[in-house]
Amino acid sequence: MSSIIKLKRSLTPGSAPSSLEAGELAINLPDKKIYSSNGSSVFSVSGDTYNAVTQANAAVGGADIVLTVDNDSLSNDAITLVGSGGVVVGRASNGAITVTDDGSGSAATLTNARTIGGVSFDGSSNINLPGVNAAGNQNTSGNAATATALASGVNVGGVSFDGTINITLPGVDAAGNQDTSGNAATATALETARTLGGVSFDGTSNINLPGVNADGNQDTTGNAATATALETARTIGGVSFDGTGNITLPGVNAEGNQNTTGNAATASQLNNAITIGGVSFDGSAAINLSGVNQTGNQDTTGSAATLTTSRNIGGVAFDGSADINLPGVNAAGNQNTSGTAANATLAADATKLATTRAIAVAGAVSGTANFEG
Repeated sequence: MSSIIKLKRSLTPGSAPSSLEAGELAINLPDKKIYSSNGSSVFSVSGDTYNAVTQANAAVGGADIVLTVDNDSLSNDAITLVGSGGVVVGRASNGAITVTDDGSGSAATLTNARTIGGVSFDGSSNINLPGVNAAGNQNTSGNAATATALASGVNVGGVSFDGTINITLPGVDAAGNQDTSGNAATATALETARTLGGVSFDGTSNINLPGVNADGNQDTTGNAATATALETARTIGGVSFDGTGNITLPGVNAEGNQNTTGNAATASQLNNAITIGGVSFDGSAAINLSGVNQTGNQDTTGSAATLTTSRNIGGVAFDGSADINLPGVNAAGNQNTSGTAANATLAADATKLATTRAIAVAGAVSGTANFEG
């Protein structure tokens, strides 16, 4: 008959032996756990209940997962989760650990490479684009030439433009101003160099032009100096002119008239305003002139001190620059009196009438009498 081996045992749930010999076994039947000893301490070798709880880790700003066996904490039993590179690890009030991405992290490479200008790019290194910074061409087979509207509107001179209608720009074809805060006034170089007289020029330094300020010649293969006729005839005063011969203009050097059907006689406004007496005038409205039809003064700083053209007074030239003396008036001599002063019909100091007059009389005397003064 076989022998039955019975271990030390307990029927009390949660009970554990306080001491055992090294290698000795004991069993807790309700808990289904076996215990043994290494000679100095008792330990469970089966039937343990493992548990994991979460708690905040304020020291590193993350969260811990704490492991326990039969509600007894093990040494170094915490698993710590700490966020980095845009990943935030937190612990909710119910103990749940959350891991979120706040979008502020950085990556050395893209998870999925992208194609830019036909070249694969994953961020691990720079790339060259054909037709941009390397020889080749970009694919321009899109619908830019036939599109009726831009996919996304853009601002032109501060005005939204999507290509569906015309726009007016303040300071260009409408009242207002454009933002001219760019660097055109201060730029030190042209973005794209230009060729002047066969010499490349980008604005960074002066250039010399052969045949201008340096030895050499400019290409003057045109015919401006020797042309005998205009390539396209032009009309001058209604007469065709191609340079092959002189022309006569009706109303200028030939009989006839010039076409004056323009709007000068009926224009309501001048194309360019002018200043009259210090007041701007474009013809659109009447103006008032200071010192003329309103209080004020006109600028009289011109050349009124002298006459533009000298005049003769009593045979003496007078331009207003100095007093003059008149012979027979305030100086010795005579004035030319060959005019009609002697025959004047009215004169305050005349001694004789130019024409004898008849005086009629009546009474004791009858007839007429002549009177000449």
